[in-house]
Amino acid sequence: MDNYKYIFGPVPSRRLGRSLGVDLVPLKTCSFDCLFCQLGRTQSTTLQRREYVPANQVIQELEQWFESGSETDFITLSGSGEPTLHSNFAQVLEFVKSRSSLPTALLTNGSLLFQPEVRKQAQEADLLKVSLSAWDQASLERINRPHPEILFSDLISGLRRLSAEYVGSLMIEVFLLQGINDDQESVARIAGYINDLDVDRVQINTIVRPPAEQGLKAVPGEKMQELSREFDLQVDVVTDYKADPEKRINSSINSVLDVLKRRPCTIEELTEVSGRSGSEVESSIRELLQRDQIRMFKQEGKEYYLAQ
Repeated sequence: MDNYKYIFGPVPSRRLGRSLGVDLVPLKTCSFDCLFCQLGRTQSTTLQRREYVPANQVIQELEQWFESGSETDFITLSGSGEPTLHSNFAQVLEFVKSRSSLPTALLTNGSLLFQPEVRKQAQEADLLKVSLSAWDQASLERINRPHPEILFSDLISGLRRLSAEYVGSLMIEVFLLQGINDDQESVARIAGYINDLDVDRVQINTIVRPPAEQGLKAVPGEKMQELSREFDLQVDVVTDYKADPEKRINSSINSVLDVLKRRPCTIEELTEVSGRSGSEVESSIRELLQRDQIRMFKQEGKEYYLAQ
C-alpha cells in the first residue's frame, strides 16, 4: 500500500473489524472540533461542500487495491475529517458496489444531514454510523465545538429525516466523556432523541486513543453498561478491538505510517491486523521514531503512536 494517497489500512476498528479507510478530505477538514477527536484540533471548521480530492483518483486507487487481492471486512469513508463535506462521496460508494460485494460504511458526525442531497448520497452506503453525543445547543458547543452556523435543531431534524428515509443499517454512536456527558440525566436526554428513531442499534463509546484535549478521561465499562439501560434499542458497549488471526494483512513500514497518519494505534493493534510479528512492527515503530515521523502518546496506561 506504499503508493496509495487516499486509501489506507485496513485499520483495526472497534466498530467494524478490519476497515479499509477512504480519505476524502485533507487532514482535519471538518464541521466539528470535537474534544475527543483522535486526530487533534480542527484549525478551521467549515461547511463548504466541494470535491476536496479527485473522486476519479480515489476510484483508481480502489481499483488497484481490488486487483491486489487484499482483504478487509468493510470499505469505510472516514479518515482525516468529515467525509460528507466531499461533494461527490456517493460516486466512490457506487464504484465499490459495482466492483465488489464488500459492504461499505459511512462514518459521519451528522452535521450536514439536514441537507436533502447529503441524505440522498448517504443512501449508497450499506452501513451508516452517525454520532450524537449532545442533547442541546449548549452541550453541542461544549463537546463538539461545531461551525458557528450549525444548530442542534438542524442536526436532530436531519437525523430524524435520515432515519425515515435510509434503507441500509443505521447505527448511532454516543461518545461519553467522564464528568462531561456521562451522568444519567445527560444520557437520558440523548436517549430521548434516539429512542424515537428507526435505528438498528446504538453504540456507546469512550476515549481509548489520545484525544484532542488533554485531561479528558474515559468512562469505565461498568458505568457505560449501566447507562445503556436508558436506550430502548439494541446497545453495544464498545470494547477494545481484537482481530481475527485468520484475517491478517500484509504490512510494511510505509503502510504502518499511512495508518498512523489517520489514527493513533498501539503496537498490539498494528500487530493484530498485520501479517508481521510484534518484533517486526516494533522495529518499524523504532525506525519511524528515529526518523521523527511519528510520536508516542500515553492514554489509560497504553502507548499509542501517531504520525507527526
